[in-house]
Amino acid sequence: MIAGVPREDFPGERRVALVPAALEALAKAGVEVVLEAGAGVAAGFPDAEYTAKGARLASSREQVFQQAEVILCVRSLASRAGQPSPDVARLRRMPAASPRAVPWP
Repeated sequence: MIAGVPREDFPGERRVALVPAALEALAKAGVEVVLEAGAGVAAGFPDAEYTAKGARLASSREQVFQQAEVILCVRSLASRAGQPSPDVARLRRMPAASPRAVPWP
Protein backbone atom coordinates (compact mmCIF):
# COMPACT_ATOMS: atom_id res chain seq x y z
CA MET A 1 0.00 0.00 0.00
CA ILE A 2 1.14 3.53 -0.68
CA ALA A 3 0.14 6.21 1.83
CA GLY A 4 0.22 9.83 0.71
CA VAL A 5 0.83 12.81 2.97
CA PRO A 6 -0.08 16.18 1.46
CA ARG A 7 1.00 19.44 3.08
CA GLU A 8 -1.77 20.76 5.32
CA ASP A 9 -3.22 23.87 3.69
CA PHE A 10 -5.87 24.93 6.21
CA PRO A 11 -5.03 28.49 7.37
CA GLY A 12 -2.84 28.39 10.49
CA GLU A 13 -2.46 24.59 10.51
CA ARG A 14 1.10 23.60 11.46
CA ARG A 15 0.67 19.88 12.15
CA VAL A 16 1.55 17.05 9.79
CA ALA A 17 -0.31 13.74 9.52
CA LEU A 18 2.80 11.57 9.78
CA VAL A 19 6.09 12.11 11.60
CA PRO A 20 9.39 10.58 10.42
CA ALA A 21 9.62 8.32 13.49
CA ALA A 22 6.54 6.39 12.28
CA LEU A 23 8.05 5.48 8.90
CA GLU A 24 10.05 2.49 10.10
CA ALA A 25 6.98 0.75 11.53
CA LEU A 26 4.98 1.48 8.40
CA ALA A 27 7.75 0.10 6.18
CA LYS A 28 7.81 -3.11 8.25
CA ALA A 29 4.07 -3.41 7.63
CA GLY A 30 4.63 -3.01 3.89
CA VAL A 31 3.41 0.57 3.63
CA GLU A 32 5.31 2.97 1.38
CA VAL A 33 4.97 6.70 1.98
CA VAL A 34 4.92 9.50 -0.56
CA LEU A 35 5.10 12.95 1.00
CA GLU A 36 4.48 16.34 -0.57
CA ALA A 37 7.72 18.31 -0.38
CA GLY A 38 7.59 20.59 2.65
CA ALA A 39 4.66 18.80 4.29
CA GLY A 40 6.40 18.48 7.65
CA VAL A 41 8.35 21.74 7.73
CA ALA A 42 5.77 23.79 9.69
CA ALA A 43 5.72 21.02 12.32
CA GLY A 44 9.51 21.00 12.59
CA PHE A 45 10.27 18.03 10.34
CA PRO A 46 12.39 18.86 7.26
CA ASP A 47 12.10 16.73 4.12
CA ALA A 48 15.53 15.20 4.79
CA GLU A 49 14.21 13.48 7.94
CA TYR A 50 11.49 11.78 5.91
CA THR A 51 13.74 10.71 3.05
CA ALA A 52 16.32 9.37 5.52
CA LYS A 53 13.59 7.06 6.86
CA GLY A 54 12.52 5.91 3.38
CA ALA A 55 9.74 8.26 2.29
CA ARG A 56 9.60 9.45 -1.31
CA LEU A 57 9.07 13.14 -1.98
CA ALA A 58 6.48 14.40 -4.44
CA SER A 59 7.03 17.82 -5.91
CA SER A 60 3.32 18.69 -5.88
CA ARG A 61 0.08 17.91 -4.08
CA GLU A 62 -1.30 16.50 -7.33
CA GLN A 63 1.54 13.96 -7.47
CA VAL A 64 0.74 12.77 -3.95
CA PHE A 65 -2.86 12.04 -4.98
CA GLN A 66 -1.75 10.36 -8.22
CA GLN A 67 0.69 8.01 -6.48
CA ALA A 68 -1.11 7.23 -3.21
CA GLU A 69 -3.73 4.61 -2.45
CA VAL A 70 -4.73 6.24 0.83
CA ILE A 71 -4.35 9.86 1.96
CA LEU A 72 -3.28 10.76 5.51
CA CYS A 73 -4.17 14.24 6.71
CA VAL A 74 -4.78 16.16 9.92
CA ARG A 75 -7.78 18.16 8.73
CA SER A 76 -10.53 16.98 6.46
CA LEU A 77 -9.63 17.55 2.83
CA ALA A 78 -12.90 19.45 2.51
CA SER A 79 -11.96 21.90 5.32
CA ARG A 80 -11.38 25.15 3.52
CA ALA A 81 -13.18 27.83 5.53
CA GLY A 82 -16.34 27.61 3.45
CA GLN A 83 -14.61 27.28 0.08
CA PRO A 84 -14.76 24.15 -2.06
CA SER A 85 -11.54 22.15 -1.95
CA PRO A 86 -9.87 20.87 -5.13
CA ASP A 87 -8.83 17.85 -3.03
CA VAL A 88 -12.34 16.42 -3.28
CA ALA A 89 -11.95 16.18 -7.06
CA ARG A 90 -8.49 14.65 -6.58
CA LEU A 91 -9.98 11.96 -4.32
CA ARG A 92 -12.60 11.15 -6.93
CA ARG A 93 -9.86 10.54 -9.50
CA MET A 94 -8.16 7.96 -7.27
CA PRO A 95 -8.84 4.31 -8.17
CA ALA A 96 -12.27 3.16 -6.96
CA ALA A 97 -10.79 0.33 -4.89
CA SER A 98 -8.52 2.70 -2.98
CA PRO A 99 -9.26 3.55 0.63
CA ARG A 100 -10.34 7.16 1.05
CA ALA A 101 -9.35 9.85 3.51
CA VAL A 102 -11.42 9.87 6.67
CA PRO A 103 -12.64 13.38 7.52
CA TRP A 104 -11.91 14.84 10.90
CA PRO A 105 -15.18 15.56 12.75
